[in-house]
Amino acid sequence: MPQRLTQENKSAIIEMIIGFHGKISWQLIIDEIFVRLGIKVSRQALDRHSEIKRAYEVRKKSIQGELSNKPQVRTGAVALVKSLEKIQRLESKNEILIAENKALKEQFIVWAYNAYIKGLDEEKLNQPLPPINRDRSR
Repeated sequence: MPQRLTQENKSAIIEMIIGFHGKISWQLIIDEIFVRLGIKVSRQALDRHSEIKRAYEVRKKSIQGELSNKPQVRTGAVALVKSLEKIQRLESKNEILIAENKALKEQFIVWAYNAYIKGLDEEKLNQPLPPINRDRSR
């Protein structure tokens, strides 16, 4: 039976996707999740999590670009190969963060518009949160 994904699992899955090399597909990701985390998930379950879906889409585009622009490396240059892999991993992570930032900006625009429609001004929106009363029990 599929398990509910925790935030820790989501982060691990995103890291897996970022580090993926070669052909990528949802089934390959699902298989890797089962091997590494021991969790059975469906493609639909992964697709429901916007951050996982975004990471997959960005990494898929990135891999397509890598395969067409793959640099030729001599077999003896192990340090260079590791450096290139690290650069590719960081570039993939950067692309995912850029996509996530764009999505958050779009969400902010929706919130700002809805706040404007409801008559909320910047002063009301910037009010601090009320203090938490930890002594009170129910």
